[in-house]
Amino acid sequence: LSSIENHIHVEVRKIYPDAELPTFEVIEKTQDTLVMIYKSSRAMHHFGLGLMNKTFEHFNSKASIVLEKLNEDGTEVKFLINKN
Repeated sequence: LSSIENHIHVEVRKIYPDAELPTFEVIEKTQDTLVMIYKSSRAMHHFGLGLMNKTFEHFNSKASIVLEKLNEDGTEVKFLINKN
């Protein structure tokens, strides 16, 4: 998940050069914790949450994900991800 900007979004832009993608800034990364800030004018953070949950499911891994709205409209959200 921490490489979404440098890996996944790069590949998406190859297919959809004009895609309006959110940004994810890694604030903290340890062996068991990842804190990221999501920013998007579309406020689709719940879609991002679903993709994160499915990513863990796909890799047979477990994590708890808490999101905290930093802007009331959901255009900026903090994701706190802890490995279980």
